[in-house]
Amino acid sequence: MRGSSQSVTHADAGSVIGVAFGRHFTAAELAEIWRLDETTIRRMFQDVPGVLKIGKSQRRDGKRDYMTLRIPEGVALRVYQQRSKGTRL
Repeated sequence: MRGSSQSVTHADAGSVIGVAFGRHFTAAELAEIWRLDETTIRRMFQDVPGVLKIGKSQRRDGKRDYMTLRIPEGVALRVYQQRSKGTRL
């Protein structure tokens, strides 16, 4: 894959491995930690890059869509920092 824009460097591979095998939270776990409703956490993270989404969306069998989220610790920290900017105690 020389010259390809999709080649992965060793540094990139290390960061991907770190994210893949690092701590991941469920929506329920983050809801408990942050004292928010689980639905709020799901809405906050459903479209955030880096969140692992497991399940089916846009099902054709008439059943409701269900998506399990696994939120990497780094993504949770990033979202927390973005949402807490400008907040002073």
